[in-house]
Amino acid sequence: MGVIILNADSSGKSTAETTNLEFDNGDLISVQCKDWGTVYGKKKNFWDNLQVSIVSKEYRDFTLNEKY
Repeated sequence: MGVIILNADSSGKSTAETTNLEFDNGDLISVQCKDWGTVYGKKKNFWDNLQVSIVSKEYRDFTLNEKY
């Protein structure tokens, strides 16, 4: 669990808090709450949101290790 700065917002005012649950077989559930900041009183062109991802070990291995 931790808070990260979202690099899609160059102002550095947008953050995400993430919690990952990794299972013994390598599968993963990730819950991320994104809070898009404001710049000069205006909201970025993104909605605040809650994202839930369910990822198999095979898919994680593929995305981390495959070379294109």
